[in-house]
Amino acid sequence: RSSFCTLLDMWRTLFSQRRWIHMQQAIEELKNENADLRRRINDLRRMDTATVKNEILAKVAKVTEDKELRDMMGYVASKEPTKLNLPQLVQYCGTDAYKTHLFLHKELPIRTAIALEQLAEMPHNFAIMPSTRQVRDKLVTEFKQLISIPKPDTPATEEAFTALMKKIHAQHQEVILSLGKGLWEMKKDILAKKIKVRNQGTAWERISDDVTQEYPELQEQLDSFFAGRIAAGFLVKQHKAVVANAKRPSSRPGFEYFTGIVCSHTDLFDVCKSAVTEARAICFSHFDDCPEVILRRGRPTEQQAFFPHIPSHLHYIVFEILKNSLRATIDTHGRKHRNGKIDCSNTPPVEITVCDSENLEDVSIRVTDRGGGIPHSDIKKVMSYMYTTASINQFDSYRDTSTSGKTPLAGYGYGLPISRLYARHFGGDLKLTSMEGYGTDVFLHLGASLNSCVSTFEKEVEQHRKERHRNPKKDFSAPKYWRARREVSSADGTAPL
Repeated sequence: RSSFCTLLDMWRTLFSQRRWIHMQQAIEELKNENADLRRRINDLRRMDTATVKNEILAKVAKVTEDKELRDMMGYVASKEPTKLNLPQLVQYCGTDAYKTHLFLHKELPIRTAIALEQLAEMPHNFAIMPSTRQVRDKLVTEFKQLISIPKPDTPATEEAFTALMKKIHAQHQEVILSLGKGLWEMKKDILAKKIKVRNQGTAWERISDDVTQEYPELQEQLDSFFAGRIAAGFLVKQHKAVVANAKRPSSRPGFEYFTGIVCSHTDLFDVCKSAVTEARAICFSHFDDCPEVILRRGRPTEQQAFFPHIPSHLHYIVFEILKNSLRATIDTHGRKHRNGKIDCSNTPPVEITVCDSENLEDVSIRVTDRGGGIPHSDIKKVMSYMYTTASINQFDSYRDTSTSGKTPLAGYGYGLPISRLYARHFGGDLKLTSMEGYGTDVFLHLGASLNSCVSTFEKEVEQHRKERHRNPKKDFSAPKYWRARREVSSADGTAPL
């Protein structure tokens, strides 16, 4: 017993010594922290008051500058954009590069300010997404550059303005992709907030319906925004082409009918042929095989019509339609081998019929596939920005689409809605009919008279002006988005505008 007590006393002594050592270490750490704190306080006391004053003045100047910029945006957005049809576009942005410079110098700030105003009126949950804020920041930077650049009336200022147009042109497609990412981010954010989700795939499909019901105005707002970006993008592309043509000593072969990117004798069959080649190349890059595409004229014996239009617009529309048809055909009929490759040898062909005869009132295209069709309940969703055939697992693979250089066959769900905007831009339309279990027909109508049709953007702006007149008390110059932006900015540490 005495030995046990002795051993117990030794353990108590050792434990007390260790506790004392730990206490001493803690005291030393506190002394060091207090010494650092006193040192920092002394540094702050010794700081030059002029430095603090300059920092405060810089912050005040930043706030003043932001307020002046908001006021400038509201003032410029209140101006009427020029209403344009194809002949007027050629008139303002035709062969004369100097005249094109001056027109865009006056017109683009108005259209960019209107785009910022439209973006500010979108739902709060969509506006605060990272990709949506990136779009807004890019447009703000673009607006600043447009209002600060000198009038392009000398060779030096013309060169600077042309360089700015090239930069804006490079960012045009990124805006559409970034807003697509913003919508996906909002849908993923809504999905993440749901407490119990057993099947994420099913829940992801229902999210689009939830967003449509919660924000019924978002579809119309995105249509208006993209119509404006299409119109502005066209003007920038036209300027780039006109300036490039002015530097060439003579016209290139095959471009004698072009004024910028407007062609007075558009060959619709040739445009479809080019779109087929590109779509099949994309399909081969993904699956190492591709269904057959049959391209034919509806009335091959009649005289072909040549009409004024923008071939790049038509190419984009046909390419997007054909891309969807090829993907649906492969998903329905393609055989997958053990090595992962797809066999398209027995898949039904995709058929494109072009009706461009001279005696027809309307020039049109029909794209027919046997890709299984679309359920009747989903027909209206196909033209919605919230709808896509891509699953939630494919989202991350599309995040870097703009930098990877590889075009996906199914992406953010923007292909058909944007194609319809391109078709409606000068009086045409895009319609879709489907037989579930069999296939889908897509009809592209290009309108009867392109010379009299004002672009969709000008119609949207005119409707917006009427809404302002009916609701004079509504404050469009400082919408709630700016307050939301300030909340988000203070949360992530960025400077609010």
